[in-house]
Amino acid sequence: MLLKYAIKVYKYPLNVYKDPLNERIILRSENKGKIGIYAWVNTFYNKFYIGSGNPIYLKLSDYYQN
Repeated sequence: MLLKYAIKVYKYPLNVYKDPLNERIILRSENKGKIGIYAWVNTFYNKFYIGSGNPIYLKLSDYYQN
């Protein structure tokens, strides 16, 4: 149910990464220097998180840290 809501909130994403862990280089190059809002969607648990970053890639890269 939450996933359907998340999709309705933002129907037209600029970028979608199906496997962000393995697409880090692409994610970085497409978002370098940009300010924005992002959503992590976990399709397995049907949950999502919405956040923002300035620049966005630095915030997203925090998720890759241990």
